[in-house]
Amino acid sequence: MDGLTLISLENGEVIWVNEDFKGGLAEIIYEEESNSLIAINRDDEAFALEGLQFNRQLMRIDVETGETIWESKYDGNIREKLDGFGIWEDRRTDIRLVDGNIMINFLNVEVYDFETGEQRWQTTTGSDRLLDMVAPEAQIMNRFAFPEIHNGKLFRVSHENVGLTGVDVVIEAYDYNSGELLWKSDKISRSKPVNDMVIAGDKLVASTEASEGIITFDISSGKRLWKYSKFGKNGIQYKMEQFGGAVLAASFNKIIRLMLKTGSPFMPFQVRITDLGI
Repeated sequence: MDGLTLISLENGEVIWVNEDFKGGLAEIIYEEESNSLIAINRDDEAFALEGLQFNRQLMRIDVETGETIWESKYDGNIREKLDGFGIWEDRRTDIRLVDGNIMINFLNVEVYDFETGEQRWQTTTGSDRLLDMVAPEAQIMNRFAFPEIHNGKLFRVSHENVGLTGVDVVIEAYDYNSGELLWKSDKISRSKPVNDMVIAGDKLVASTEASEGIITFDISSGKRLWKYSKFGKNGIQYKMEQFGGAVLAASFNKIIRLMLKTGSPFMPFQVRITDLGI
């Protein structure tokens, strides 16, 4: 069924119907200050066809009247992804309204202006269209940490050098408003996800499911600052936490507190291993 309907919580009556919206609903975001909605569709049970092509819609709607303020088309294919940790979380779409921009994180990142709906910029891997057709649900890109947006910059995990043995995993930093690529890291791993990122002052702390463990970058230059790899071959398996000038990280059988300035560890905690992990 196409269209969006606003229903009163008090009496269940229909307040308005927006018939411009077609297809299933991927995400809806309410922006309180402007009293408007951002709605993004998906190719579910309902179809909006242009020839044989699904019509991808990104819309802003006036909550008071239900009228469409603007309508745009997004470019990528909807993906429900895991924010880094495969068996610990449910898959979900990653669509956010941050600092006046709408950020869509599928295989690539797309950024749209909230006021006008115009696309500001989008990333490309060069191989994204092919990869979207080849077992998209099984790809490790679905387990990459979601992007971090901080002080006008967007940091994202990306892939390159696609081959039969997998992909190289890297981190990229972009100007959030213009899309200018500010820096790109060297290869972090081969087909092992960066599963978490934490912004800590002037540092970007990244954890992996590989023996590389934790790698810290200068957020301005992308320079590697320090690395801690004594977590074993499966690397980090839980989200990191930062506090008191340190970051707390855990593998399947070890919890370590690392000083953010130097990467030096405090005393590690050895924990009992069970079938469920820690």
